Amino acid sequence: MFHRLKYLFLVIMIPWLVNGQGLFNEPRLSGTPLLPDTTAMRAWLVDLKTRQPEAYQKLSETFQKTSATLPDNVGDRHTFKVYNIKKSENNPVFDDVAATLRAREGAIRLWVQDSEWDNKHVTQQVLDDLVNDLLYQTPQGSVDPSRGIVAIDQWAFGDPPNVDGSGRVHFLLTDIQDSYNGQGSFVGGFFFSYDQTAQPGSNQADLLYIDTYPGIYNDKRSPEYDPGAVLGTVAHEYQHLIHYNYDVNEETWVNEGLSELASYLCGYGLRSPGAYLHNSDLSLIDWNDDDPLPHYARVALWSYFLYEKYGIGTVRAIAQNSLTGVNGVTDALAATGNPDLVDVLNRFFKTLISNDPVETPETSFDWPALQYVRAFYTERITRYPQNLSRRIAPYSLKLFEITNTDSLTIAYSSTYNGAVFYNLLNGDSSQWLMPLPDKFDDNNFGQHAHTMPLVFINTSGTGQTVDLDVDGHALYDLLTLEYGSDTPTFVIGSDGATNAMHFISPRDSSFIKNVSFYNYNSSGPVEVQVYHSALTQNSRPSFAHRRFENVADGGWVTLNVENIKRYVAAESFMDVGIYYPEEGTMGYETST
Repeated sequence: MFHRLKYLFLVIMIPWLVNGQGLFNEPRLSGTPLLPDTTAMRAWLVDLKTRQPEAYQKLSETFQKTSATLPDNVGDRHTFKVYNIKKSENNPVFDDVAATLRAREGAIRLWVQDSEWDNKHVTQQVLDDLVNDLLYQTPQGSVDPSRGIVAIDQWAFGDPPNVDGSGRVHFLLTDIQDSYNGQGSFVGGFFFSYDQTAQPGSNQADLLYIDTYPGIYNDKRSPEYDPGAVLGTVAHEYQHLIHYNYDVNEETWVNEGLSELASYLCGYGLRSPGAYLHNSDLSLIDWNDDDPLPHYARVALWSYFLYEKYGIGTVRAIAQNSLTGVNGVTDALAATGNPDLVDVLNRFFKTLISNDPVETPETSFDWPALQYVRAFYTERITRYPQNLSRRIAPYSLKLFEITNTDSLTIAYSSTYNGAVFYNLLNGDSSQWLMPLPDKFDDNNFGQHAHTMPLVFINTSGTGQTVDLDVDGHALYDLLTLEYGSDTPTFVIGSDGATNAMHFISPRDSSFIKNVSFYNYNSSGPVEVQVYHSALTQNSRPSFAHRRFENVADGGWVTLNVENIKRYVAAESFMDVGIYYPEEGTMGYETST
């Protein structure tokens, strides 16, 4: 048996922050979008009363016994009705969770599930850390490290409701029952709008639920106790509570986007945009609970864009606008004197395909962690001619990559009424955001560019279909040399070393055009090295290289090194390495 390392997708999800305030990749999710709204819950109660009157009566009796304001002395006990996400696939299921008030300070109250205290998943140190970050200080990198989560979220978004008239906000630290099985995604917390009602099963309190396992305690993590792992969730869920005070029916993409921004404002990082940039044709307003991570990444990036380019006043206006979805965002932009939504969307999508602070400063992020990070194509054209018909979702972009041709002709349907732009890439010399004419015709395309990213932007609320005709003359016969598959195993950090692989040329006069690898995490630039001699143990041969300033992480990336053009004969080595000058982690596979 032997172990061979291969560039690959990974299975474990490791939380990662850069200098206290950066981009993170982790499987923590908010349970809020998974829960039914108050209208659905009321409909369920009516159905329950009709079909299962005894169950309804039992729920009502329990509610009547516990409907008074929650007790308020440390050491007081209370039984909460907690929504069981795992068991509620068809109908709501509540668990009776016995908890004790373990901390009270200012307007916050921390309740801990008794069994999670007894098994030491929550300790006094955990509570002290939570109180400190909630009320007194947040990490360096927050908008104000001298203030806690509560103050920052209320400054950014507004005031929470006060459903029971007490002025208190309760946090229940409990083992949220989701589908976590020891790996993959888990629900880090949730806000349940039903608790704002006076209906059976409601806790009738301004209440947030925070996960204790694997959120606060995780025996598969080092350190096992990490309150910081859920503090971003606390900031996230607190925004949901505030938002409900102004808009009880907000659409998921708006609400989740502002909650993702809350985590950043409080110093706990912004979710990496990689999962979205690898699925860049998703609609801005779409949501899919079965595959939520790309959607979280999308709305996190969108909300951060609004904050960076249009200010916290715009963000606050969106949170406090009683209209929902696109209507609320449109109204808030107008109320704060900003451009209309079409202009803002065009700027956002153009930023995703340019994002160069030197060459395209008007369509670039100011935050260095996001600069140079661009959307990946969802369709690649390397053979000609191509006649395509593609649907472009509302409020989205469709990005093609056109490459491997010395001449190029492009025509598209005249009925498409969105913006169309293209870039010309030629190593370190590129041209950005040029409007595509009705017909593009360049017989000498290959002399000044090796690749054209072509983007269709749809800023309307309806899907559009574009018919695209692309013709050219293929320059090369493109072959793929690969190790590995999509079977996940593990990740390795670079730690200043180069991750290198040995390939064999299949034909004479071959050279490397693109290098693909699974970029799990990276901070700063990535360097692709093409070696001049074969890799051997403990050797570091000379090489030509191409540096990429920022590369989206969280998935497979393809980087073009065509300009190096190191030609080799058949059966000769074609060795290549990936080097992270600052910090990075690649996906690998173990093969036996």
